[in-house]
Amino acid sequence: MITLKFRKYIDANFKNVRELAAESALCFVNSDEFLDVARPILHKTIYIGGLGVSESSKPLQEPFSKMLLKGKKGVVLFSLGTMVPSSMLLDSTKEDLFKVFAYFDDYHFIMKVDENDRKSSQLAENIPNVDLVQWMPQADILGHPRLRLFIMHGGFYGMLEAAIRGVPLLAIPFFGDQFRNARSAEIRGIGLSLQKYEMNYEKLVAAISELLNNDEYRNAAKRLSAIIHNKPNKPHEQLIKWTNFVAKFGSLPELNVEGAQFDTIKYFCIDIIFVFFAILAVIFLLICTCLRVLLTMLRTNRLSMKKNE
Repeated sequence: MITLKFRKYIDANFKNVRELAAESALCFVNSDEFLDVARPILHKTIYIGGLGVSESSKPLQEPFSKMLLKGKKGVVLFSLGTMVPSSMLLDSTKEDLFKVFAYFDDYHFIMKVDENDRKSSQLAENIPNVDLVQWMPQADILGHPRLRLFIMHGGFYGMLEAAIRGVPLLAIPFFGDQFRNARSAEIRGIGLSLQKYEMNYEKLVAAISELLNNDEYRNAAKRLSAIIHNKPNKPHEQLIKWTNFVAKFGSLPELNVEGAQFDTIKYFCIDIIFVFFAILAVIFLLICTCLRVLLTMLRTNRLSMKKNE
């Protein structure tokens, strides 16, 4: 599919994308090795997750500076990103959401909504600890010392911005890599996840209470933040250094694995597996044949004994 698009819009003779990937000197991965789940990778895999994400936060301007001063115990940020508009949520889900906001009256909630979301505007009118916004400086809000929790959709960059600033999160994934990202947050101990069909009053209250009242999540988030800030190489340094390295030394065949040249049968050891099961089958047949011969001999002996009697 991808190869066909390249051949359609770029060059009719464009090389197969799989072949290009196999021949590439390096593979830059848009992920962070300390936030992502640990996995076996090749030497040519270079993590550059967070490229372009600022590690510092700017002072907030009004009205956000005033919003962050509200709430006796702090502020909770709710945003499902640009790909999941709030108007897409069911009315029953929104009603449960705002009941949850009202339940945590010691905290102030900032919720990102889209301009077509009239239901949320109506519900927010009767709840004093909620501010609705259509745009916000997310990274700067996450960096504010009064922010206590980030409720989000599991997008990688939002999660990384929270991790950089040491903010616990509640991930509610909707599609794509969001499910994997949400699971990564749980494994790293910096947050919890809920499925979108679990966005009801009871589940939300339980998850938010756990994240706000259990310091283990905040401590894990602060530790991860310190690790990311003190990494030996920043994402842009990784990209520049390795790109220059490849420009100097070429395709780096030293990093290629033998398996890249194997066909499917050889790569998955199908030939060896076939021989193994063939040997097992032969042994099984031999055992069955021997048992059959023994049973035949026993029957013959019994018949002979009966005749002699």
